Amino acid sequence: MTDSYKAPKSRALLLRRTLFSGALALTIAGPLAVLPGAARAAGEPRPGWHEQHERLRDDLIRDALRLSPQQQQAWQAIRARQEAQRAARRQTWSEVRQALQAELAKPEPDLARVAALRDRASERNLQARKEIEDMRLKLYATFSPEQKAVVKDFLKARLARAEHWRMHRHGPRGARAGEGIAPRGAS
Repeated sequence: MTDSYKAPKSRALLLRRTLFSGALALTIAGPLAVLPGAARAAGEPRPGWHEQHERLRDDLIRDALRLSPQQQQAWQAIRARQEAQRAARRQTWSEVRQALQAELAKPEPDLARVAALRDRASERNLQARKEIEDMRLKLYATFSPEQKAVVKDFLKARLARAEHWRMHRHGPRGARAGEGIAPRGAS
């Protein structure tokens, strides 16, 4: 990693940087995108907005961490495990949906069978998330104090954004339905 990376000081700067790099990527890769299968294998689903945002966020924090080669290998192993887990989760829930549809097509559906499938799928997904979390914690244990400070700042910013959106959607903490938000026209 080079020492020329500087973390954005504001959300506006981060947004401009993200938009600029996205526009640059589209300019460079745009003509290739029209080729079938150029960006992904045949039948592979296109990543959704959340996946794209997660990848962007991961790239930003990875760059800010200035990982050593050993840490970079661990980071890549975590990313590969996340991608594999995401694909397995999609497949598992697709199977659960298909089982539910098959049961609903019967005169008397066996919903207990579907519930058991759903429970097993949830347990497998939980186990995979725990494995990924263990990998992350092992990587975190190798971080220098400066890298740990970057992670701490990232998590604080993420919590602040979550709190902002929670307030935006639900009002002040502890407010019951209808409390904490003044009706329109009230002063």
